Amino acid sequence: MWDIRRCKGKDVFLLQEMSVQTYYETFGGSSTIEDMQQYLDGAYNTRKLMDELKNPNTLFFFALWDGELAGYMKLNLPEAQSDIKDPESLEIERFYIAKRFHRRKLGSKLMSRAMEVAREQKKRYIWLGVWEHNVRAQHFYRHMGFRIFGKHPFQMGSKTETDFLMRKDLSAGTGETPDFHYGSNSNGYGL
Repeated sequence: MWDIRRCKGKDVFLLQEMSVQTYYETFGGSSTIEDMQQYLDGAYNTRKLMDELKNPNTLFFFALWDGELAGYMKLNLPEAQSDIKDPESLEIERFYIAKRFHRRKLGSKLMSRAMEVAREQKKRYIWLGVWEHNVRAQHFYRHMGFRIFGKHPFQMGSKTETDFLMRKDLSAGTGETPDFHYGSNSNGYGL
């Protein structure tokens, strides 16, 4: 019924199509057409996606439903992270399921794969950024055990938006929250 598989370079056009589709489904009504197009052209052009697929510190996974592409996620090890760059963390930079596949538990399956990768890489926590107005996604992430710990700016075309930073601790035992260190891209936001 469902499957999660790693993306490869040969998947670049499928990845591009799914990226544009799911981003537009999620945020299409929240910005101007010009800002949306500027963002899509910059973030999801073939050259950029191919460079990301070739980066050994970035991992892409497809979510499939009955063999059909239904969503994807992009994970970053510290060297490729958009912020933070803590060697004990894994970033989920992109996490999208196409609308017609919502409510089939694919998001939970994809998130479980992210947790597996983090544990395989011996990371203490996973973090992500989520738009402050994307309440549906925030609810999902809270349900998966994430909590808000800060915020950072996100450039959407000509407009600067705010993303909440959320994290899920994976360390067992003491229950203490690991010390947190920001990378050079933090712009002063956070704890």
